[in-house]
Amino acid sequence: MKEKRVITVQDDGLITSLGDIGMDDVTVVLKVRASVIVPDSFIKRAWFKLLRRVFGDDGRVAQWTRHWKGPWTVVILSTGQTHTALHREECIRWEEARLTEMEITRV
Repeated sequence: MKEKRVITVQDDGLITSLGDIGMDDVTVVLKVRASVIVPDSFIKRAWFKLLRRVFGDDGRVAQWTRHWKGPWTVVILSTGQTHTALHREECIRWEEARLTEMEITRV
């Protein structure tokens, strides 16, 4: 039976471990943003981006911004494909369909 090993990756990228860890034991998982969904209106989009920069993509402020009235635009970052819809949920469905076609999994 293998011994349990703990690896911690800190926000600044420093990796610490508990137990003997060789580089052959480490699997790197890279998480990158595949798309963005933003308000279509220039003024709402500017406020949205400012609030997300200040408060982040999680939490109460982010949740509040997800309920703003549309229209919304989704952009697939790797291809530049866009879709605009009145409801954010429609943008999410379109985004998931495109990412599935590209074999990219939403996290």
